[in-house]
Amino acid sequence: MGHLIYTASGIIALVSLVFTILGCIIGITFGKRFKINVELIGGLILFAIGTKILVEHLLVGC
Repeated sequence: MGHLIYTASGIIALVSLVFTILGCIIGITFGKRFKINVELIGGLILFAIGTKILVEHLLVGC
């Protein structure tokens, strides 16, 4: 029964690795193809997500 957690953890780690590598490849490809600053877009998306979470938590506290 204990080996089941290791199998699940391994699968999650492998899928995370694959998606991370694919995301990097897609980001580099789009950045070169469309001459856009992918890091800036990623930063703006993270900022928007953080702002949304902050606003949601502030409104729930009221």
